[in-house]
Formats: sequence, structure tokens, C-alpha cells
Amino acid sequence: MTAEQRHNYIEVAAFYVAQRRGFAPGNPVDDWAMAELEVDRLIASGHFSK
Repeated sequence: MTAEQRHNYIEVAAFYVAQRRGFAPGNPVDDWAMAELEVDRLIASGHFSK
């Protein structure tokens, strides 16, 4: 997976983090960090392997 692909997955995941809280005011940096952890967990578990 390229760095660009990883970034795109994190970007989409961060959107869903915000969506889960109903887009209520929050901290986008926290959303990004949560998304990054989730994407990295999925990568480590082989979810994105071919």
C-alpha cells in the first residue's frame, strides 16, 4: 500500500468518525487520529492484503 492510499483510507475513515457522532462540533485532529489508528489496525491485520 502506498502512502497516498493509506492517506485516502484515513481520510474516508475520519469522515465516518465524524458521521458517527452526528457531525456535532468536535476536534478534527482527534477524528483523524482515531481514523489513523483504525486504518493501521486493519493494515496490520492483513485486511488490505492482496
